[in-house]
Amino acid sequence: MIGCVLFAGRGAAGSGDGAAGGGVQPAADMAAPGAGRDVGPVRRRWFILGLFAITSLSNAAHWIMYTVITDVVEEHYGVSSLDVNWTATVFMVAYVPLVFPASWLIDKYGLRVALILCSLLMTVGAWIKVFAVQPDHFVVAFAGQTLIGVAQMFSLGAPGRLAALWFGAREVSLACALGVFGNQLGCAIGFLVPPLLVRGGADTATQLRTLCQIYAAVPTAVFVLIVIFFKKKPPRPPSAAQAAAIASPANESQKSFLTTIKILLTTPNFLLLLACYGLTAGSFYALNTVLNPLVLDSFKGANQEVGSLGLTMVLVGVVGSIVGGLVLDAWHRYKQTTILAILLGGAGMAGFGAALQLHNMAALYGAAAFLGFFTAGFVPVGYEFSAEITYPMPEATVVGMLNAAGELSGIVVSQGGLTLLENYGNLAAMATFLSTLTLALVLCCFIRNDLKRLAAMRVAAGNRSSIALDKTSIQNDLKA
Repeated sequence: MIGCVLFAGRGAAGSGDGAAGGGVQPAADMAAPGAGRDVGPVRRRWFILGLFAITSLSNAAHWIMYTVITDVVEEHYGVSSLDVNWTATVFMVAYVPLVFPASWLIDKYGLRVALILCSLLMTVGAWIKVFAVQPDHFVVAFAGQTLIGVAQMFSLGAPGRLAALWFGAREVSLACALGVFGNQLGCAIGFLVPPLLVRGGADTATQLRTLCQIYAAVPTAVFVLIVIFFKKKPPRPPSAAQAAAIASPANESQKSFLTTIKILLTTPNFLLLLACYGLTAGSFYALNTVLNPLVLDSFKGANQEVGSLGLTMVLVGVVGSIVGGLVLDAWHRYKQTTILAILLGGAGMAGFGAALQLHNMAALYGAAAFLGFFTAGFVPVGYEFSAEITYPMPEATVVGMLNAAGELSGIVVSQGGLTLLENYGNLAAMATFLSTLTLALVLCCFIRNDLKRLAAMRVAAGNRSSIALDKTSIQNDLKA
């Protein structure tokens, strides 16, 4: 698991927080003029990223916990498929109105406070679900699920913020991708584990209780780890760009939250990206939400396959996220990467729909992998593109607005897709998802590739080069 890998990067708690790796730091990560050694990443950043990834993982695992076994939940609780669908949709509904207060809290009090709240709400909600496994307790289970949906607000929009706060210029996109990786791995667990543990029958309540106990134990442990180990911020800015953002008049401590929102909502370039991201993410959320009835419409009794297909999409999407981060760090072609991800994700969506109509399970797995790589991999690309075109606006606020757009789109597209599925079959639902991606692609073409953060890094690097040349010139003059 990613948390175990990232824990290995943790330095000693005291003097071990030096620059990572011991090599020469990238120009944009080195100290700005006059900053001495006050700028540079610390080794502890990997441990902090690991804690965040586990927090996001434990939340995301709950998202589709019930919908991936829709048929079993329907029979056990005596509810409709629409009721079960709402256990996933509630995550989106809770996010939209509460994202702005959550973003304000993150900007004002930092990620530590936000993640403590996130893990606490998750823990309470998860234990409520443990005691709601009886057939007449669906409303109680839904209440616990809603609490966990509220908790996601404090983690879903945080990867970009954490990456900018803790990581240097050449690591920031990769760190953001790894932060998103935790969420995606949690979704993978959500697809894999419930179908394995809950198969229906006379002892469904016992099976659900076992599943819920496992899902409650993890956030409980996460809460303890966050309280003890997660730090509010590093001892120094990780890059010249972050140092400049802290000192800038536009930084979050000096600009009101409402003013930031107003600036973002009156920036046409950001609004285009907001719509593009919302439509792309929303179509993927919708597909995952209705995956069980979507697949069973073509493959009767393929309950185990539903979980495996979702797992395939998410795991390959994890690879896509990491590859996307590496590509951005090396290439810095944000718009081109965004367009390519949406275009190929649309091709995967079309292939998924075609495989359903052809009743070809092997082709369905291939299309799921292709779709997952590009559509799930689009998430960190969108985060980083937004950070570039809105710099130096607070990352948590920016990403929070992106996620709100994705959740709102997901609500509309998933509910519309499920209605079409029940009335006209899965072809109509897939056409809706593909049309949503097509519209996102068209809007993306109009976004200006205005990379403000990258420009700030290059200016800072140029200033240091000029100072170095001036010092060399003076030394030569003195020698002469």
